Amino acid sequence: MLPGDVETMFQQAFTESGVATGRPTAKAWVAALDLLRQQLKKCTVSAMHVYPGHLTDCPWCALDNQGVIYFIDLGEEVITTSGDFVLAKVWAMVMASVAPPALQLPLPDHFQLTGRPLPLGLLRREYIILIEIALSALSLLLCGLQAEPRYIILVPVLAAIWIIGSLTSKAYKAEIQQRREAFNRAKMDYDHLVSQIQRLGGLEGFIAKRTMLEKMKDEILGLPEEEKRDLAALQDTARNGRSRSFWRDFLLMLPLFPALALRVKRRYGPLVLKRRQTLPDGALSK
Repeated sequence: MLPGDVETMFQQAFTESGVATGRPTAKAWVAALDLLRQQLKKCTVSAMHVYPGHLTDCPWCALDNQGVIYFIDLGEEVITTSGDFVLAKVWAMVMASVAPPALQLPLPDHFQLTGRPLPLGLLRREYIILIEIALSALSLLLCGLQAEPRYIILVPVLAAIWIIGSLTSKAYKAEIQQRREAFNRAKMDYDHLVSQIQRLGGLEGFIAKRTMLEKMKDEILGLPEEEKRDLAALQDTARNGRSRSFWRDFLLMLPLFPALALRVKRRYGPLVLKRRQTLPDGALSK
């Protein structure tokens, strides 16, 4: 998979032959990897795959077909749409718009209304009170003219006053309540229409629409930064997943290379011990 010179360096670095011939230095590794980077090709199937130029087929795709996934292709693609939309020009037009003049709303005083008279036979409360007073005075007068027992005549007179007052008062109250409810409904409808007109074509609606457009403008201006944050979070998630997968496979393969396992234990002892509980029993015993 690797070019011959890089493969030779790996053999010298991670096998016993490097003890006699000398392992590659860090400077040699940097030079070899920089040269290899210039020879890499991009896979036509996945943007996450790159491989040395001397290979004809992508080795990562071959591993993917076998069920071994090393790279998660995020499939991210930034598309810049072309058009004549310029946010600054559109917003300048919005700010140049003039607020509408004050609305000339029809007021209730502009209408000439004629009240509906009370139904026939329905006495007003003031008239009922006058009738009751007159009957009371008449009964008292009769009491003064009558002999004993003079107060007996008050009983039928007061009963008649109570019956007349209760019947006429209930009918009058019902009529007044009906008219008051009709007035409240008309006032509610008028207030609703005025509020709707002000919201659609008045200064209140104009300010609300401009505020909404300003919020949309801020959202458009913040899209690039939001896109950067989302892409960074997506890449971090994929990178963390690949890192966990790599370390799991790396630690599982350490027993196959005793010398490398010993060096890892010496240098990264706490890390190995921390992950030891996830490995099979005796995996790192060597």
